[in-house]
Amino acid sequence: MTYETERATLAASNANRVLAFLDTPNLFYSLSRCSGGDLVPDYDELLAIARSRGPLIAASALVNDGFPEAGAASLRRRGYNIARSEGRDCDFRFIAEAIALHRRGDTFLICSGDNRYAELALALRALGKYVIVVAIASCCSMELRASSDEFICFPSKLKNATGCLGVQK
Repeated sequence: MTYETERATLAASNANRVLAFLDTPNLFYSLSRCSGGDLVPDYDELLAIARSRGPLIAASALVNDGFPEAGAASLRRRGYNIARSEGRDCDFRFIAEAIALHRRGDTFLICSGDNRYAELALALRALGKYVIVVAIASCCSMELRASSDEFICFPSKLKNATGCLGVQK
């Protein structure tokens, strides 16, 4: 194998590396507000969506202080890294994690409907990253959706059935 072929093979294997960042409080409260509490997040399906886009480098679930350890352990077993907020809100930690890891990924899943992440999405896109927002359609900031390359309805479950609230972009 020549150097050029080896380099092309390496580049292809690294192409479209995926990073996923979940704002778990936002997703939980959005589902509760928009479904009346009938739906729960489908974190396994979310990982499947991320993996369908390329090699999953990292999936970070950001949780607020006070999040139960049993919930964190459940997310870890599924393959998520847990990042706890350094205060009452995990939004700034979410942004810091995404910026710290921006060189490791090509596709970024921002799993939240919070408008605070619109500027993050625009910054990542300016760096040539592909940004996918995964959120509850009816509870997602229009500014955030407009700042992304793609929108996917956040997967949820209702007694073994899947559900999607709202319409997709």
